Amino acid sequence: MTQIDIQYLHQISPKLDRFKKKSQNLYNFRCPYCGDSKKKKSKARGFVYRVKNDMFYKCHNCGKGTTVGKLIEYVDPQSYKQWIVDKYKSG
Repeated sequence: MTQIDIQYLHQISPKLDRFKKKSQNLYNFRCPYCGDSKKKKSKARGFVYRVKNDMFYKCHNCGKGTTVGKLIEYVDPQSYKQWIVDKYKSG
């Protein structure tokens, strides 16, 4: 399941400002919900991380926390529709 989440996270990454892979299952970018800092465009406090076999999103600025699926739906609704098909096709 995690591989599909990571595949789609990379697919939507051009829409996520300052997107970068920090480690194996840790990604960092500017929060698409709050936009992070208005003064410092270099701040990126949104993180996607793995817990057991699932991926989650958390912003350390606004406190928004959600699943990767809901993040994909918010950022790119078309990719979300395909993510659902692939996610449930894989089991």
